[in-house]
Amino acid sequence: MQLREILALPAVAAVLGFLVGAGLITATAWSRKLPASTDPSDGIAVVMMFMMGGMLVASGVLIAYVFIAPSGFLYFGLSLAAGFVIAFGIIALGMMRKSYRD
Repeated sequence: MQLREILALPAVAAVLGFLVGAGLITATAWSRKLPASTDPSDGIAVVMMFMMGGMLVASGVLIAYVFIAPSGFLYFGLSLAAGFVIAFGIIALGMMRKSYRD
């Protein structure tokens, strides 16, 4: 079985899209811990750069998926968005929980 055929399978496309989406938002959330400066604008700048990089990576992956396995693109794209939103929700809930403890 070729890579194109494997990526065109709905289950594979959905799982791969979900993992990519969740991975991109997780990397962005992790980036808020990187700045060593106490200036909040430095932290915001780092997170913004990671977010922009993640959006560029997501766009590149979506474009590549259209050319590699167009029949699996719908499943991949929807799962990528779902993974992004679900992971963002989980991270946001964790941050809210942490803020109420302070």
